[in-house]
Amino acid sequence: MDEYIRNSLVQESDEMDRICAAVREVGIFVVLGYSERFNGTLFIAQSFIDPTGTIIHHRRKIKPTHARRAYWGDGQAESLKTVVDTPFGKVGGLNCWEHSQTLLRYYEYAQDVDIHVASWPLIWEVPEPEEGFDWLYRITPTMSCRISQVMAMEGACFFMVCTQILTEKNREKNKLKDFVYAKTPSGGFSIIFGPDAAELCKPLDPGEEGILYADIYLGRKALAKQNLDIVGHYSRPDLLSLRVATEVATQIHFLEKK
Repeated sequence: MDEYIRNSLVQESDEMDRICAAVREVGIFVVLGYSERFNGTLFIAQSFIDPTGTIIHHRRKIKPTHARRAYWGDGQAESLKTVVDTPFGKVGGLNCWEHSQTLLRYYEYAQDVDIHVASWPLIWEVPEPEEGFDWLYRITPTMSCRISQVMAMEGACFFMVCTQILTEKNREKNKLKDFVYAKTPSGGFSIIFGPDAAELCKPLDPGEEGILYADIYLGRKALAKQNLDIVGHYSRPDLLSLRVATEVATQIHFLEKK
């Protein structure tokens, strides 16, 4: 774990500067998902980098999942902002099982997201029965894709599912050789959905590294909203509402002298 911590990316670092320079060189907008090291704690993070290579927003997963809580910290109130303005629409992002946080994703819809970037780790399908693992079906690429597809429909937004993959080289490097379920090549389930939840491209194979493309027209979002706008005409704020914290929690509080 020490090697992993030391290799986690510091947001303000030479390594991040090189990433931002590469983004600037090609002139694209990037939502970068990564393990962030900040002082002595890790965070599951996303940096939103605009075509000038500037980080215009940075957020952290608000609750690490399962055993990750031993090393990764919680994102605070600034991480509830998940959507930023760009010249081509409002871009949002969440990490991994944040997509199962019902209230968090509802708050993203309230931020009027047009294009969502879902950062997912590699995940494997249920192992064969003879392999002896009691594997929960919900921890599979299939279910991760399905919850992503539901979000595309709920939020009436274009939805990019971006995942890691596992190669044989990385299987050895990550000490997974003795885990029979960690098959290679595997792990990935990248795909793009439209605001009506339709598939907009052919997904990559589970172990394939590549780039997916889709032509989008934001007018399709407006059309989908006519049928289903769960933060608008299909809501009942008089009956159901959401409270959102705006103040960032901190361990240090300064007392004023009187």
